Formats: sequence, structure tokens, C-alpha cells
Amino acid sequence: MNIEEGKLQDILFRRKIHIKSYGTIIEAALAFLSYIASILLSGVLSADSKMKIAVAIITLAYSLVFFLSIRGSRYSVQELYNDILSAADIHSFSLLVIKDSHGRYLLKKNKRWNTFLLPFSRTKENDDSSAILDFTKESLSLASPSVKKVLETDITKHSVSSNISKTYHHTFYQISFAENDLPPKQAFTLNGEKYRWYTIEEMKQDKDMMLKNKETIDFIEKNF
Repeated sequence: MNIEEGKLQDILFRRKIHIKSYGTIIEAALAFLSYIASILLSGVLSADSKMKIAVAIITLAYSLVFFLSIRGSRYSVQELYNDILSAADIHSFSLLVIKDSHGRYLLKKNKRWNTFLLPFSRTKENDDSSAILDFTKESLSLASPSVKKVLETDITKHSVSSNISKTYHHTFYQISFAENDLPPKQAFTLNGEKYRWYTIEEMKQDKDMMLKNKETIDFIEKNF
């Protein structure tokens, strides 16, 4: 397994809050229990209202600090190893470039990334072009799509869904299709999925989309 030092540093930085020893967790738990015991033994329950409110606020703040200190403590060595493997791997995806006569590109709402992306599927090792046409027919209900242009590139970027840096090998398939086979309105739902037509300028004006997917947007603007 080979992994770039920058990727490894990125994983360790993003996961450091989860990396804890059992001793750290036990110490935090004992300190919290000691605080609760001292409150109960101090006779604060018989104090006046102002004192009770003050103690309640301090206890709430302490509880918050305690739970934040043990947050993510179930993150295991195996999960860290899996994250490192994921960052070291090349993740291959096939993306559909569907452009209409108005210069708009069809994007699909992705729930994991919480933004609109080019429709995609995982790249098949054998006969991916046929698989992508089948995927196009099934997902978009197109009768007779065909591949017009194919380009490939590697992109290293932050993965929103995994919260680590990954390297993606993207194969872009520009699809020829009959425009009347797709709804012309800007946003529509098809086969239970949300789609929207975007121009490049509209993509660039969406700050969240550019933050998450700038590399891909720049690539399709330059090449399609």
C-alpha cells in the first residue's frame, strides 16, 4: 500500500478528535462522577434558588464538556486503517456529460454530498462504455443514447461523504440523446431522483457546489 504523506496527514488531522485511549475515557468519566458526587454531598440541594441555578448551569456546562471529550471514542484502529486504505486507493467513477442545445448540463442531486453532481456510476472493469449506456437508459429513461466523446482524468480532492482526501479516476462520457426525451424545465424529478439543468456560470455562482466539486466543473468547462 502506498499513500501520499499529505493524504495521511489529512486523515490524522481530521480523525485526531476520535483517537483516544481507554485510559483517557476512564479518567474523564471518573472526573465527571467525582464532580457529581461532590455536588450531592455538598448539600446544594438544600441551598437557595440562586445557588441551585448557578450549580445547574455549571453542571450542564461540565456535562457538555464531558460528552465532547469522549465524542467519537468508538472510532477503532480498524476504522482508521480502513480510512487510510480508502485514501490510498484510486476510486474510479464514470460520469455522464449530458449537454442540451442551450449549453446546459444535466446534474443530479446527490444526498451524500448534499449538492447537484453529474450523474455517475462506478466504473466497470470490462466494457464500461456499454455499462454506462445501460445506466443512462435505466436512470434517465432515454430510448437510444450514444457515446459522443470520452475523456479521462485523475482528481485528488476532499471527499465530503468520507471527510478525507481521495484520488478519483473519472471517465467522462458525453452522451448524445434526443432532447425531447428529457424534460426541458430547469428542475424535475425522474425515477424518484431530482435533476436540474445548469449552465457553467450557474454552477460557478453556487458557492457550495464550487466548494465541493470545483475540479470537475473546471474540467467540463474546459473540455465539453
